[in-house]
Amino acid sequence: MTEAVIDNDADSVVPTPEAVYSELVSEVYIEPVRNVVVVDDEFPTLDALIAKQLGDAKAWQGQQRDVEAVKDILSFCRGRDRPWLVDVHDGKEIDVDGEVNIAQHLHHSDLMILDYHLLGDAGTGEKSIRILKQLAKNPHFNLVVVYTKGYEGDIQKVFVEIAAALSYADFRFLSVED
Repeated sequence: MTEAVIDNDADSVVPTPEAVYSELVSEVYIEPVRNVVVVDDEFPTLDALIAKQLGDAKAWQGQQRDVEAVKDILSFCRGRDRPWLVDVHDGKEIDVDGEVNIAQHLHHSDLMILDYHLLGDAGTGEKSIRILKQLAKNPHFNLVVVYTKGYEGDIQKVFVEIAAALSYADFRFLSVED
């Protein structure tokens, strides 16, 4: 519901700046979303669940709470007026020691929901930061939501790590002749 202020002089309803801002953010960032990719090392992928059903050795070995979390995300994304197409990626194709090898479809998603700790809860955010840096170079990528438990519940350190990693100066686009 949009908040509004009644303008007694004009006998009209004028939306508050907060309401206008909220609607603008929704129009620009949320409404264009058509597909979502969730990247979390603890979440089951469709391939891993099929492998589990077939008794394959590569079957997913996670916890029931992770399946329930994926189910909640799917329900949210598919329960919209215009349902979003959703894929779950386990982040295992990311090589921290070398280049980030991300499946091509991750670059073409409108929204990425990214777990900060892709090396388990005790790991660092290095993999996620590498993904964020690569996505920041992509002019077609729209939005990333990073979620985390933080470090022992402290998310401030995660915020600082992401901000510091993404706030480098890259002046290659500037012409020397200017």
